[in-house]
Amino acid sequence: KEQIKQKLKKTFNKDVIEFYQKNKNEITLELLETLRNCGNEGKHIALEILDFEKDNEQYYLDAFGNRMSVNGNRRLKKPFTKMDLAPIHIEELKRCSEDIHYFKDNYVKIRTKSGVDFPEVRQYQNDFISLLDSDEEGILGLMGRQSSKSISTSIYLSHLSIFNNEKNIGIVANKGGLAREFLSNVKNIFIELPIWMQVGVKTWNKSFVEFENSMRILTDVPSQDSFRGFSIHVAVIDETAFIRPSVWEEFIDAFLPSQAALSWKKNIILSTPKGMNHFYTLVKGASPKFDTDGSGVKEKGTNGYTLFKVDWRDVPRYNHLGERINPEDFMNSIIKKHGVLYWKQNFECSFLGSSHTLISSEKLANMTQLPIQETRDAKLKIYEYPIKGHKYIFSVDPAKDGRDAFACQIVDITDFTFKQVAAAQIQIDYLLMPEFIFEWAEMYNNAYLIIENNEGAGQSIADQLYKDYEYENLHFDKDSQSNKRKKYPGFRTTTKSRKLILQTLKLFIENDRLNICDASTMNEFLTFILINNKYQADAGAHDDRIMSLALTFVPFCIA
Repeated sequence: KEQIKQKLKKTFNKDVIEFYQKNKNEITLELLETLRNCGNEGKHIALEILDFEKDNEQYYLDAFGNRMSVNGNRRLKKPFTKMDLAPIHIEELKRCSEDIHYFKDNYVKIRTKSGVDFPEVRQYQNDFISLLDSDEEGILGLMGRQSSKSISTSIYLSHLSIFNNEKNIGIVANKGGLAREFLSNVKNIFIELPIWMQVGVKTWNKSFVEFENSMRILTDVPSQDSFRGFSIHVAVIDETAFIRPSVWEEFIDAFLPSQAALSWKKNIILSTPKGMNHFYTLVKGASPKFDTDGSGVKEKGTNGYTLFKVDWRDVPRYNHLGERINPEDFMNSIIKKHGVLYWKQNFECSFLGSSHTLISSEKLANMTQLPIQETRDAKLKIYEYPIKGHKYIFSVDPAKDGRDAFACQIVDITDFTFKQVAAAQIQIDYLLMPEFIFEWAEMYNNAYLIIENNEGAGQSIADQLYKDYEYENLHFDKDSQSNKRKKYPGFRTTTKSRKLILQTLKLFIENDRLNICDASTMNEFLTFILINNKYQADAGAHDDRIMSLALTFVPFCIA
């Protein structure tokens, strides 16, 4: 490489470069190809001989000898500026417009730690850029940290902005600063392009750019008002998994209908995982064969999205000396610094284990793959009918305001390996609920009935079952001072008791002492995570089934 570099410098000295700059008709495609085959040094010389002359203050001049700049920036061109292009310029513009990879390989430069240079593009990046430039309308990028997903997408957006007309590109992220940073990548690519390749710039600021060809790039944060007043032809949604589920629903419900009338559109959704939330649902729907270890390359699913996944081993890593690191050594160093959870989420792109769930990722994976069969008896989902002589616990998490859903769990506790045999979550007036509870409790051999009575309808239902239905096998809390049972039935959850019953639930599940049969209950565990040092449902998710199941362990761990 050093020999080639020295030979190029000797052959293409200052005088030769000046000659070609003044006699661009002498520049041929063969000459450019020969230079580019010599590596980055040759590519820089090719750009230099194609470049336009500057005046003594480094301003480019237009066809009339006027200086070119935008708001004092001498590397940008005003809109509708006339330039005297040579035939080789026109040919290069044509080739770039027809082939994004020709554009990328010969004209795109990015800012690296060692300066601005042509990027070392990996094969998976080329594949991803080809996918972005294809006819696919929906693309999901499941790509780990440092996989250059932002740069690859920015190359596509730069090409789109230059060689198209009258389209709006919208960039959103979970934070406004990240969306603006994404736009900054596009602007950095654009400003490093030759002045003759650029389109004129009308607006150039941190959150919005507009070109003379009526191409616009806007940034925003996700909400129901995102990009109000604009029809977005191409949307880039970055860090999708980190957008709050409720905000995501508002955004997507408002945004997708606004694209309905567009004849051409493309949505690019990028992220690393963050638990089993809306991004997981998108990825799972995009790939019927999707597995949580992130294996595979590209598969198309049933929800209209094409999934593109990158294996972390395909991403080269370097140490502070610029030496390439063995993938396994890199993995071990990250785990040592930040832990397994950080590694799984940010590099393996594993959904299971990408958030602090109550139940371990391995156990969740096993749980959610079990075959499930159920029978419906009115509002109750039954997985095993009552068996004579068996003992059952029936736990109820009531509606908090008397109008929300009631969550019920029935667990067979006859053997030390417990089994969930029935479950229900029903929306019903609290005055009608005791009738159902009484019927189901009697059916399951007069099950031991535990009703949470913290607030809402819980105490009322427990009282009705005890007084009106005369149900005897009810749980009563004990008075902490007299150790006698309290006057009114039910279980009052405290911060301490909540933590204890959840820990016991976790212990039973992870030691295969509780078999869960209900898919809805399983799904709640996927989004039941540690938030502010408390296990609870992730934003936009629910935990009623989990809390009602945890009540099963009240008799075993609450004195």
